[in-house]
Amino acid sequence: MTVVRALKDILYHQMSKDLFRKALRDMAFGKEYVEGGNADAVNGYLTLCQSIGTRRGRRFQLTQGLYANTFEWYISELFIREFAARASGFGIRLKDADPGDEFDCIALIDGGLIFVECKTGKGSLYPEVSKFIRRDREVMAAYSFFLYDREYTFNRGPEDLPELEKASAIKLGIDSIARVEKNGVSFFEVDGIVSEDDEGRYFLASSAFNGLKSRIRYMIRYTSILREFDKHMNNFVRTPLDFA
Repeated sequence: MTVVRALKDILYHQMSKDLFRKALRDMAFGKEYVEGGNADAVNGYLTLCQSIGTRRGRRFQLTQGLYANTFEWYISELFIREFAARASGFGIRLKDADPGDEFDCIALIDGGLIFVECKTGKGSLYPEVSKFIRRDREVMAAYSFFLYDREYTFNRGPEDLPELEKASAIKLGIDSIARVEKNGVSFFEVDGIVSEDDEGRYFLASSAFNGLKSRIRYMIRYTSILREFDKHMNNFVRTPLDFA
């Protein structure tokens, strides 16, 4: 086993832990205090990276951009290790796509292509929707997911409800939003507006915390059900949400 492979295994194992990923993210975004004993684990990993060194002798430094790339790598690696993806990559630019578009993660599983937008930080999902929809139409993936590397998707409140007016939703190209739940796992279905030139697409949005692997597994199953026009939702509960 090479040193690089060993480092990847260590990092993947640690990134699979919510508390470690949160601590690494908080450090990257300049938070001085990190909860629990995860600071030691994070510092230990950073020290290991520093001891190995970086290209051209540059000092290793944890930045927001580096963490964002690490999160994208983790999601890409997760599809290979946990979902038997035939291929998976991150930070991808396509020759025929918009020059400004970077596809955070694209993976291929038996059911088809998966496109994942990975977002870190505390920003709102809404400003990213139009760009995501454009990128989604570029690849026309069978599965389109929007993952937020934080404890909530739309709102910090206990219900995590979207606070969006109908007029604003229309401008963003959003027709409706619904919460989907099964076995205590929840995510959101965001449906695009149907037009004469576009049949409309949808994507599933979710927090990347509190059981990420189960969320992705259910999101894949739910998408498969919709694609097959199966009237039996297999215990998925879909609740349409009202706009503000």
